[in-house]
Amino acid sequence: MSMNADFESDEESFMVVGVPVYSLLVEHGDYDFRHHTIIDTFEHIDPRMLGLQTAVMTAIGYRLAQADQAPGRRLSSAEVHDLLHRYKLDSLYEADYPGTKPY
Repeated sequence: MSMNADFESDEESFMVVGVPVYSLLVEHGDYDFRHHTIIDTFEHIDPRMLGLQTAVMTAIGYRLAQADQAPGRRLSSAEVHDLLHRYKLDSLYEADYPGTKPY
């Protein structure tokens, strides 16, 4: 588990309003050049990796669904502010969400 914050993931919009997210960490490689580009297409999918990632996310989803309590809580506005500031994301937030504040 990691409390690292960045604006390099699809979970950014959840993070800035304090909703906890879980994501697979990505091994760097051609992902950095391919992801969300014109060559990010089905024929470039590695079936073995897709199967492994699907299995991991399924197992995690099952465990979370069976948990007695929520695995994380929503951050307060003040905690979102502190998180953005701690990871020096204030300016990126301003660029992505001009004129709005999550806090």
